[in-house]
Amino acid sequence: YFSLNENTVLTVSVRGDFNGVMEVSTAMDAPAVASIRLEPSDDWKSFHTNIPVQQGIYPIYFRFSGKGKAEMMDFTLEKIK
Repeated sequence: YFSLNENTVLTVSVRGDFNGVMEVSTAMDAPAVASIRLEPSDDWKSFHTNIPVQQGIYPIYFRFSGKGKAEMMDFTLEKIK
């Protein structure tokens, strides 16, 4: 679980041969609260999005929607003031 608010920026590092979107939600079966358009790359590449949720403690779920395979190395959360 993670402390999030409307000023939280999510960064994911991915690589692979794919075409799609990484959807981010705060519940397993909930609609996405944010999404990141991913670009294929043989090397690790970072992509960013804001997570617009009210202040609170949440789980984070990732879903890949598209074609191909994406490998995710890591993700970071940063609160912007």
